[in-house]
Amino acid sequence: MKIKLLFILTGLVLTIVNSNGEDFSLKASEFRKQISEKVLPYWYNTAVDKVNGGYFLSDDLKGRKPNNEKQLVTQSRMVWGFSHSHIKGFSNLDRNYVDAAEYGFKFLTNYFYDRNNGGYFWTTDISGKVINDRKILYGEAFVIYAFVEYYRASHDYEALKMALDLFRTIQKYGYDKKNGGWIEHFTADWKPILKPEAGADVEIPGYKSANTHLHWMESLSELYAETKDKEVKSVLEEAVKINKKYFYPKNPAESCFHRKLDWAKVADARSQGISYGHNVEFAWLLIRAETVLGKRPSWSHFKAHINYALKYGYDNERGGLFYLGY
Repeated sequence: MKIKLLFILTGLVLTIVNSNGEDFSLKASEFRKQISEKVLPYWYNTAVDKVNGGYFLSDDLKGRKPNNEKQLVTQSRMVWGFSHSHIKGFSNLDRNYVDAAEYGFKFLTNYFYDRNNGGYFWTTDISGKVINDRKILYGEAFVIYAFVEYYRASHDYEALKMALDLFRTIQKYGYDKKNGGWIEHFTADWKPILKPEAGADVEIPGYKSANTHLHWMESLSELYAETKDKEVKSVLEEAVKINKKYFYPKNPAESCFHRKLDWAKVADARSQGISYGHNVEFAWLLIRAETVLGKRPSWSHFKAHINYALKYGYDNERGGLFYLGY
């Protein structure tokens, strides 16, 4: 079954001319206006929790549902989003987006951060009381991604320092010294969770996932871009090689969602197939990582995944990419 997945990207508006010479600058201007006048003001006005810190995030077409928790990934992504919006010049006298980002940064460092063991918890309640204390690499990666962007927006060096500290914590506990790559699920004190259990969310404990390794590479790219730390560079180089070899190979049809810890293939049908959106995401994140590293971009690899998604995953009737295919 093919399910359509819509990604909304804010803060990045480009003037593009396609191969037929059509100028998309007018559409870019329209998108920017929608972002500045509708999308960003909505989240600034409704999401910021000025009592507890962090953000309220339970909206759908029917409005906002009751909030009973705050989750690491969504809180981090909002910090990134508000920070990026400020960097791109969307702040004004009515809405200062770096101030909005600060609410999330402080909430994460005050309540999600584990001062005893390092790393960040998975969920808290609205006030910041920990609900799920597991450490999940997918979420930790987005903390680094968010803190680097917040540093760029605020010039608060403490944010960059905390991002680098988290990187070192993950390398200490999460790196698979035997097989390479990273284990993805842990208890609060960093004991690996290698079998599915309640609360070990996102992907499958005991496997390595394309999704997590992709976003780990993404966060490392931005961390290295700002720190030029030699260890971060080495780890980023490994993450690029792993993603290109095991999860998003040159032949996109050989992409997969999961691998065993020793990189053996997973036989379960649920681990097979193509996520067209993630493959496209990998393509441009690969170029970003290689550019940051000062390497020649793998444009042939990039084009292979873009062209495959357009050929097999694009909905020619309604637009957009289907969620899943083969």
